Amino acid sequence: MAELSLGDDFTCVKSDQNKVRCWGENIFGQLGLGDNTGSFELIGDEPNEMGDNLTFVDFGTNFTVAEVYLGFNFACVKSDQGKVKCWGNNDSGRLGLGDTTGSFDMIGDEPNEMGDNLPFVDFGTKNCTLSPSSSPTLSPSHSPTLTPTGSPSQPPTLAPSYSPTGSPSQPPTLAPSYPPTGSPSYSPTLVPTNNPTYSPTDSPSQPPTHSPTLVPTNNPTNPTLDPTNAPTYSPSYSPTGSPSQPPSLAPTNAPTNPTVNPTNAPTFSPTLSPTNAPTESNDLTTEEIIGIGLGGFVGLIMLILFIMYILSRIRKYNIRHQTGIAMYQIETNLS
Repeated sequence: MAELSLGDDFTCVKSDQNKVRCWGENIFGQLGLGDNTGSFELIGDEPNEMGDNLTFVDFGTNFTVAEVYLGFNFACVKSDQGKVKCWGNNDSGRLGLGDTTGSFDMIGDEPNEMGDNLPFVDFGTKNCTLSPSSSPTLSPSHSPTLTPTGSPSQPPTLAPSYSPTGSPSQPPTLAPSYPPTGSPSYSPTLVPTNNPTYSPTDSPSQPPTHSPTLVPTNNPTNPTLDPTNAPTYSPSYSPTGSPSQPPSLAPTNAPTNPTVNPTNAPTFSPTLSPTNAPTESNDLTTEEIIGIGLGGFVGLIMLILFIMYILSRIRKYNIRHQTGIAMYQIETNLS
């Protein structure tokens, strides 16, 4: 193998004897086999298609291949005499045949299109150079060269353009617009600055007052956790709107403690239960006898009134009961 060329979905190789074999896709006859149907549509995708079974491309008599060039679904070869033949897809006239219609739309896909029947590309009366010129032409030629030039047509610029864009949208400032002040201002600004100061001030803006303010603060101080045990020395300026403790709705469960020492004078009415200790004297005075009599009389009167109240309630109940029975009988008779 002397030269390997890669195209679009197909490949060609030139041997040391200047013979060419191609394989791959053959839809446009780009393999130069004179057929693109059946097993010739693709070469190299099935057994017994490569090796000695791979056919040489026929370029005709007295044509010795010097170079092979592959493009997009077409191929060209240059002979040792500088003559060129092309085959494959002829879209846009890329094969240089002067015609793209009929059988000229594709070359190499049918019999009798390769070999001596494959025409040379006509470049005119002037001979083509076998190699590119040492210096590029000032303007492009009508027919591009088959091989790329050794160096780019235009050398890169040594320096960027002399004038950049007209002007940037906003040039950056070299330094901040104003340096920070040495000390804080006497009155704060109405609008805060975009950039705060780098370090806090050495002293607070306002010293604490020596006396309390005339107006109370919005946030009162926290009340003491424990009230003082000692009462105030003087009453408050105005009485409280409500007592400190509301009165209880029911009597307390625990009775008050009895006095430690009983009084020497007896009570005016008898006690509900006898006392543990006898009275100091067994003789009753006149006032005591009169009190006992009055107490018994009052108790009797209360008992009589209570019995009368019970009797009146029983009487009212009987009247209502009899009235209800009568009304029921009347309603029964009416119905």
